[in-house]
Amino acid sequence: MIVATLLHATDPLAPNDTVADALVEMAESHLSHLPVVSAGGRLDGVVAEAALRAWPDPEAPLSVLPVPAPVTIPPDTHV
Repeated sequence: MIVATLLHATDPLAPNDTVADALVEMAESHLSHLPVVSAGGRLDGVVAEAALRAWPDPEAPLSVLPVPAPVTIPPDTHV
């Protein structure tokens, strides 16, 4: 099996999207984690619904959240 078979296509969030924007997107897409991608197409991190719900300011941009650096692998990697 390759990684690509495990992935779901979803529109990524942007660093300037708000916590509230992210929570709405998660509810609409029925996902609990979403990627945050910079304007240049670089994966900045993955935000979790639990972290967003715990954040005190729903209007804060995602760029202020402490998101761990992502670990990435190519989609054709065998697992």
